Amino acid sequence: MPLTNRWIVFILFILTGAGCKVIRPSHNESVKQPVLDRKADQVIVKPGSMYQAGKFKRFWLGDHYRDVWDTPVQVPVLNFEQKLGGLEILEEGGGQQTLSLKVKAADGKFYALRSIQKDPSPTLPLPLQYSFADDVVQDQISASMPYSALVTARLAEQAGLLHTNPELVYIPDVALLGKYRKDFGGVLALLIEDPDEDWSDYEDFGFTHNAVSTQTMIRELRDDHDSRIDEYLFLKTRLFDIWVGDWDRHEGQFRWGEFDIDGGILFKPIPEDRDNAFFNFDGVIPWVANRQWAIRKFQDYQNDIRDIAGLNLNGSPLDRRFLSALGKEEWQQAARELRAQFSNEFIEQSVQLIPEPAYALIGEDIAETLIIRRNRLEEFALRYYLILARKVDLTGTDESELFEILRLPNGGLQVEIFTSDNDGEKGDMILRRIFDPAETEEVRLFGMGGADYFRISGTSEKPMKLRLIGGDGEDSYEDNSNSREWRKTIVIYDTQDGNSIDAGPDARIETTVNNQIVRYDMNAFRHDRIAPTVNLGFNTDDKFFIGGGVVYTRHGFNMYPYQSEHRASFNVAPYRDAWEFNYSGDFVNVIRQMGINIELTAQSPRFYSNFFGYGNSTTVNARKSYYDVYYNNIRLFPGFTGRLGDSFIKLGPVFQVVNVDRRDGTYLSDIAEELPSDVFRKNTYAGIEMRADVRSIKDVHYPRNGIRWLTEMQWLAQTNNNQSEVGRINSEIRGYYTLDKQIPVTFAARLGGASTTGDYQFYQANTIGGNRGYNSQGNVRGYYRDRFSGRSTMYQNLEVRASLLRLPFYYVPFELGVLAHFDSGRVWSDLPEDSDWHSSWGGGLYFRPFGVLVATLVYSHSAENNVVNLNLGFMF
Repeated sequence: MPLTNRWIVFILFILTGAGCKVIRPSHNESVKQPVLDRKADQVIVKPGSMYQAGKFKRFWLGDHYRDVWDTPVQVPVLNFEQKLGGLEILEEGGGQQTLSLKVKAADGKFYALRSIQKDPSPTLPLPLQYSFADDVVQDQISASMPYSALVTARLAEQAGLLHTNPELVYIPDVALLGKYRKDFGGVLALLIEDPDEDWSDYEDFGFTHNAVSTQTMIRELRDDHDSRIDEYLFLKTRLFDIWVGDWDRHEGQFRWGEFDIDGGILFKPIPEDRDNAFFNFDGVIPWVANRQWAIRKFQDYQNDIRDIAGLNLNGSPLDRRFLSALGKEEWQQAARELRAQFSNEFIEQSVQLIPEPAYALIGEDIAETLIIRRNRLEEFALRYYLILARKVDLTGTDESELFEILRLPNGGLQVEIFTSDNDGEKGDMILRRIFDPAETEEVRLFGMGGADYFRISGTSEKPMKLRLIGGDGEDSYEDNSNSREWRKTIVIYDTQDGNSIDAGPDARIETTVNNQIVRYDMNAFRHDRIAPTVNLGFNTDDKFFIGGGVVYTRHGFNMYPYQSEHRASFNVAPYRDAWEFNYSGDFVNVIRQMGINIELTAQSPRFYSNFFGYGNSTTVNARKSYYDVYYNNIRLFPGFTGRLGDSFIKLGPVFQVVNVDRRDGTYLSDIAEELPSDVFRKNTYAGIEMRADVRSIKDVHYPRNGIRWLTEMQWLAQTNNNQSEVGRINSEIRGYYTLDKQIPVTFAARLGGASTTGDYQFYQANTIGGNRGYNSQGNVRGYYRDRFSGRSTMYQNLEVRASLLRLPFYYVPFELGVLAHFDSGRVWSDLPEDSDWHSSWGGGLYFRPFGVLVATLVYSHSAENNVVNLNLGFMF
């Protein structure tokens, strides 16, 4: 069980945890600010003195804005009876980290009081709340600049964007708060307009007669193809986000003003909640944490943007949905216009809205970075545009549309979308865009609901990929295009009934009875990812071993769980001076629903195993090293795969090269005359193998209920030397059942066996015993690896796992459990032997930090050994 991406980051946080504890009385009190001094109707408070830290903590976890949070500022006390003609308290808002109180002014307008301080506890899984992880996340709130919303409001106004106008206030601890006094009394907050419903007399919201949520806006756009969003204004808004480094621009951070246009509604974006502009995520651990393979959205506010896709990760679903009609020229023009709005003097004046004591600490640095990033806006815009342009989604509505697609000689594509009726007549143009093959690999057109018409024409030698997804409704496809590409570059997806499809030679048709497959999901896109892994453990044969590797995951359209995944790892056992390299390449849906999987293993130069002879009755009469076997092994297994959920089957050829090292003074050398004559030569094999994994369990690393059935069948022919043939089958079934009582108890059982036909080498024998390498814990614990060898084996394992404690231990919240096991097994060989079953029993502990990772420490007793194993993961 390798450690991957985010767990590596989390462990690094643990290693520096001693300095991370945040001093706070309780979660309710953590967002409050004690009054240091009073001056008339104003108070002096510190936004967050809990973030102060010494050099050690700052080195590892960052300087952030710790000094700003710890600097006293003078703030007006909110007078509920006088402000805006009197504020009526309505209800608590729904923010997860930010305390929010909804209020209504005398004119009927809605406002929100949002705490400056955050409490991230509710966003964490229950096992991590009130723990080290909780305090680490709380500590990292110091990376946000507490007054960012004051600055961005002034900048947004200058940019011509719709915007809120936050005001810094102190909520007094008064009886008027009623039931909200406990949470909101004594809180430093922003008083902000709540863009909801009618703001037709308010210029900063564009005099909108109605402001709605993102989901409401999307529903209205789907219902009416005469409605649209102001794409260009949304583009400028998103470029503004990039400029100020605001990474948290998910759909819940926007309201949308409605404006009447001919036949429909024009929606304009009203951004909210600018808490994460100017995010300062410095420090060693944050530097590791915001890599592409970890939590890449947390980008540090610097002169350059290291990972612009990561910065826009939260906002990319909206960007892919609503910026796809705009080409490179519009992006560059929007960036130029935005840049031209801001002089150096205006930027410097805007940053001075940070309260004076705090401004002295950071004001000049933020202004300087804003100026530099302003000068690079066109560069940033182009970089992000090219990311979005690589694979583009264009969507219709639940009414009828006509999609006219022209394939261009240079490999490009012209797409025009028109309103239509149920007969496919061309109406008004909705969208027109030309795609450059130097920028775009793939275009996806979603008809969505209604009767949609797709007409393709034109000739191209090397056309880009075109996917047509009809959606619900009876759709029509007419392909008159030509291509000289040998691959089919047009793919049509629709339901099986009610559609008219006239496909050309370059089109592939995929129909389904599952309407969900042909429906648009704006959250479906995922970036490709490269992530490191770590592997470690201990067993009695190899002692300690350690290794690492990399996982490269590519995502594709309608590919679950990915389009392809490449795993490579390198493990070393220093005690044995041995190493092992593993590679697995998994490619999904290469041919229809069939995939391809490639496995490669190389073991050298002193990869270690045991051989004690054939049979169920062999004994150990000498020192353990007498039975050691060292060899080099290379194995390649490519094959076709089929998947159904988490279950799969694989079939393909297999190739193997084995070279056994002959060492004098070992058991293998002493019985060489009894073994095949080519045992110490390089032997090569070729054959065919089938592997199946059928499972109903949800978590293979921590199974609680369900079954898993694994089967392998193999036939190998030796291609040199003695040219023997070997056939092998092995299968095992695992079952799990959990009693969810006060102490949850899981009963786990495994029954398996294997058999070989033909003339096999000793290293092709079936075995029972303990650990079988760096990633397998064998089948009968308490014995040496490969202790008994023969033609056939059978084994069983019974294990009871009881979860005794789930402790909110500060540094590592964990589940602690005990386990007891009974294993038994035997082999059958071609020699006379007894019929005894070799058994072992034992017990141990399992440790499950953070509710995910499992580590086991197990003692096993057999007639031959007492063995202790430390591993990641259960035996089965």
